[in-house]
Amino acid sequence: MNNALKTTALLGLLTGLLLLLGGGLGGRGGMTIALVFAALM
Repeated sequence: MNNALKTTALLGLLTGLLLLLGGGLGGRGGMTIALVFAALM
């Protein structure tokens, strides 16, 4: 597997995890904050 593909997959997985945690803990507002946080990373 190409390193760029591995990195992209890992970033996508981490973004999805942040969104799930944000949505679970804070509802729609928490999901929005998690998405902004993931974009800043």
